[in-house]
Formats: sequence, structure tokens, C-alpha cells
Amino acid sequence: MAKYISLLGAPCGLGGRDQGTAQGPETLVSAGLPEYLRARGHTVHYQDLKEWTRDGGGDLSIWGSDEVSEENPKHVKRIAEANRVIAAHAFKAHLLGGLPVVLGGDHAVVMGSIAQGMVAHRKRFGLIWLDAHYDVHTHLTSTSHNANGMPFAAVMGHGHPEFLSFIRAPYLEGKDVLHVGGGNLYCEPEEFAFLKEHGIRSFPMSVIRKRIRFVCDELQAFIDAHDAIHVSCDIDVLHRRSAPGVDYPSHNGMSLSCARHLAKLLGKSGKVTSLDVVEYKPSADHWNKKGQPTTAASIMTLLGDFLGSSK
Repeated sequence: MAKYISLLGAPCGLGGRDQGTAQGPETLVSAGLPEYLRARGHTVHYQDLKEWTRDGGGDLSIWGSDEVSEENPKHVKRIAEANRVIAAHAFKAHLLGGLPVVLGGDHAVVMGSIAQGMVAHRKRFGLIWLDAHYDVHTHLTSTSHNANGMPFAAVMGHGHPEFLSFIRAPYLEGKDVLHVGGGNLYCEPEEFAFLKEHGIRSFPMSVIRKRIRFVCDELQAFIDAHDAIHVSCDIDVLHRRSAPGVDYPSHNGMSLSCARHLAKLLGKSGKVTSLDVVEYKPSADHWNKKGQPTTAASIMTLLGDFLGSSK
């Protein structure tokens, strides 16, 4: 089924250890993402939110800053304001009957988009988190103080007041979230305790490799139990062969073919109502045999599967 896709470029890397992910949206657009989705039958509009801020005379430092932050989380006020801008544009997309797709940037840019998805589809709304990491730290448990390790906890109502100021209660509960693709070494004790306390179902790579049919059945059951689903995809969930352009390339990540199989289940359901693809770092990417940035090509393929095709 053809969709109106609102691509929202969110070039903010303030939540990570450096700001290399800020170049992600521009690189994806240059690589042909809008044209790729149009060729699949969708109507696509791209908005660079940094340019939107510039045109409106806003504070460009919410997208990037040379200042050293002593806040916890680092740059918390800037990141919160960037998410408010993202939330406003996601709200507009939902209002127009469209599907917002946030292009990061690091994973801290997704909170505003998810918050709007929760508002637009209050009943039977589900969140699927595809990520090698777990991102359920708060400012009280994180040792790095990097906000890109906190957004999953925030949309469940646990986090810094600046983040919770634009995420309305009732927050997401354990039954309405699903974590897929985590690396066993990347779950810190505080995060494991959070997952256990809140009953968050998690299918790490150790389970996916051994029991992929079971994981697919569980994913289908989650899809069936919800009317609207937000997919938040950190591209480091993929094996480094398919996604070298990230801060922490994964030797034990998900193959692109496996990720596409899961994405197609979601795409065929027609229940995906919003999406994020984050943590793409173009400066770390490699070029494939077709002369394309390898990670950008993987992202385009996955987005196409998540969104389905009208052809």
C-alpha cells in the first residue's frame, strides 16, 4: 500500500561520544533514499530539521555544539529541544495521515518521535527496539552520561525531567515493548536489572541465531497484539559486513538477510506507523562494489522492507 512518508533529517550527534552521526541524514539523502522509496510507490517529502531551524532563526546549537558539556546527561537541554522540534514535525506528519521516519543522528533523537506516536495511536501502541545495545540507562545509572544510552528508558517514563517534559504519560509498559538484536556483552548490570524489573522481552543475538523461527513467531504475536507499531532501529544491530559505518561495528551482529526477514514481517503487517534509523556514521563507512556507501545501502534496503511496497 502506498504511503505518504515524511523523512525528517535530525542531524544531532550530541548524545553520542562524538558528533559523527550528524552527517547521517545528508548522506542518506545524497545516496538516493527519497528516490528509492518513491520507486517503491510511496509519496516522499524530506525535511532537514537543521535547515528548518536556520530558516526560522532558531538556535542551531541544538543540532551540534563545540562546547564541552558538564551536564548529566551531556547537552541535555539541547537534546531535549531538538526532540521537541522533531516531535512537532512528527505530529504534523501524523495529522496529515503520513508516516514520520526520523533519520539520525544518534539514538537520543528518537524520543520526540516515539512520544508523538504514543499520542497519535494511544491504544494498542507497541515499540520494537532493534539495537546491539539496550539504551535503558538513566542519568542516575549511566557512567558515560551520553544521552544515546537513555532513550528507551525515557519513553517508559524513567529519565531526566528535561526528557520527560515532552513525553506524556501514560508511558509505555513492558508488555508494549520488544528489544531485538542485543549483544550479550553490551547489557550492563543496571540495564539488565531494568529489563527484568519492567518485564521487557528481549531477544538477543544468541537466541536469534539458535531459534530464529521462535523469534519470528514471537514477533508476529507482538504485531498481532498491537494496532500501531513504532520501529526504532540502531543500525549497529547489523553485522559489520553490512554496517561498517557505525561507532561500534558488530562482529556478531545480525546478517542483513535476517534483518530483512524481520523487517518484511513488519512491512507486510501494515501496522508500522513511525520509524527511526539512527547511529549511521558516514565517516566510518566503506564503499561496496556498486560504488555505494555500504551502510547507507543497507539502511535503504531495510527501510524499504519496513515500509512495504505498493508495487
